[in-house]
Amino acid sequence: MKTSISDVFLSKGLPFLDLCLMGQTSFHKLDLAGVHLDGVVLKYLDLTAVNLQAASLQRANLQRSILTSGCLDQANMQECYLYRSHLETASLQQAHLQRANLSHAYLMGANLQGANLHKAQLIGTDLRDTNLTDCLLQDANLQGALYSEDTQFSSSFNPVLAGMKLWTAETFTTSGYNHIRLRRQQSWGWQCS
Repeated sequence: MKTSISDVFLSKGLPFLDLCLMGQTSFHKLDLAGVHLDGVVLKYLDLTAVNLQAASLQRANLQRSILTSGCLDQANMQECYLYRSHLETASLQQAHLQRANLSHAYLMGANLQGANLHKAQLIGTDLRDTNLTDCLLQDANLQGALYSEDTQFSSSFNPVLAGMKLWTAETFTTSGYNHIRLRRQQSWGWQCS
């Protein structure tokens, strides 16, 4: 049985449609672990520190949403649209992101250890200080994605061959990246297991 977004919010005691009609777009620290939200449109929402561990978000549209410090471990996000979304310091360990569009998203300081990014679009994505160890990056498009000296990759992965750019102070001043925040967000979200 498929669960709608309205049903999920009602089960949590939150009348979602009423909140949206009143202009509510912030759902900080909401616990949505294990819910099925396949194909749902949640773009432009503030979902800071939301718990979506093991949730199903296949083909969901989270364009420009804020998921900073969220827990998305083991989430099924295949073909999810995350263009320009904020996932700074989020945990996406073993997330299923096959064919997801993460172009120009902000994942600075995120943990994607063991995530499946097969055929994912990460064009121009900010991956500075991100943990990408044990990720499946086969056929992922990483052209112009930023990484730092503190970005962690599996030993067999070469970011230069993948078309990624090393972030330096010179990159910051000459490449138009000066709009990117220099300080990491404090991690105050869900504790993922």
